[in-house]
Amino acid sequence: MLLVITNDLMAAAPIENTARQLNAACRVTRLDQAVDIGPTELVDLVVLDLNAVDQVVDAVEQLRATIDSKVPIVAFGPHVHDQKLDAARDAGCAQVLTRGQFHQQGRNVIAAVLANTP
Repeated sequence: MLLVITNDLMAAAPIENTARQLNAACRVTRLDQAVDIGPTELVDLVVLDLNAVDQVVDAVEQLRATIDSKVPIVAFGPHVHDQKLDAARDAGCAQVLTRGQFHQQGRNVIAAVLANTP
C-alpha cells in the first residue's frame, strides 16, 4: 500500500491515479491521522508532501514510529523550500525531489519501489 501524507487534494490525485495504474492500494491522509495506521496495514511506500508538515525531521520520526522503519519515504516539495528538502535528506528519506521532479518522475519512482516489495 502507498501511504500519501498531504493536505493537498491536487497533489494526491496524480499519486492515486498512479497507484491505480500499478494496481496498488493507496491511502491519502494527513500526518496527524497517519498514527491511526494499524499494524495489519502493510505500507510499502510513504510519499510525503513537505508542504503538509511544519517540522520535517519530527514528521519523519513520527512516521518511522508508526510504520516499519524499513519502509522507504519519498519526500517532495517546492524547489524554493531548500531547508525542508535538505531536512528531508538529513532525516533519511529514501528520495527527496522537488515538486516538479516528482511530477515528472513520480510514476517511475513509485513503480520502482513497488516492484521491489514482496
